[in-house]
Amino acid sequence: MSATLKRLTIREVFKFVHHIRENRSVALVSLTTGRTEEWVDDLSDDSFGELSKESIKLNFQRAVTISDKDPVMAQLIGPIVANMIGLIQASESMLTGLNSQKKSPEPPLSESVPETGNG
Repeated sequence: MSATLKRLTIREVFKFVHHIRENRSVALVSLTTGRTEEWVDDLSDDSFGELSKESIKLNFQRAVTISDKDPVMAQLIGPIVANMIGLIQASESMLTGLNSQKKSPEPPLSESVPETGNG
């Protein structure tokens, strides 16, 4: 099943942001493809994930641009942006922790296992 993502109208961009805020990915893909939610239900997991990702990529920047001048959109999108920043910071912190663990050398086996003297 192939679908083309459409350029949303201004009203649809507002709906788009509401769908993101309400975690309604199926409705978001339906809106951006112009297809029904039942059609979205029949997509493979990979196809759905790809359409969802591309829908956000294509339309989120428009919402940000609108929010620069429109206080209502700014109110709607503000918590989403703050959440994204928090997720990015948490991911960076987790990666930093993992990298520092990789750099810590583990003691050689001979130092970590006491000899029993039965040998």
